[in-house]
Amino acid sequence: MSALDAALASAVADAVRPLLDELRALRAEVAQLHRDGAEDLLTVEQAAKLLDCSPAALRKKIARGSVPSVRSGRSVRLRRCDLTVSVGGHDV
Repeated sequence: MSALDAALASAVADAVRPLLDELRALRAEVAQLHRDGAEDLLTVEQAAKLLDCSPAALRKKIARGSVPSVRSGRSVRLRRCDLTVSVGGHDV
């Protein structure tokens, strides 16, 4: 490796290092957010039981957009905090 190649490699490493550190910090933050929110995600069936309604009725509300949901592929999950906001009278 020539002196120019070594200098270039060093300069690139110095420029990339802070970006990699920031990326690692962001990955850790996302992982923590995922862990914190994972227990608050409910299936349609679980949410329907809490709301005392049928899963079919809840799916219709999700399809209309009156109940927010999180989709991952074919799976649908509902955040507990969204249920308390969108279904005013029920304390879930």
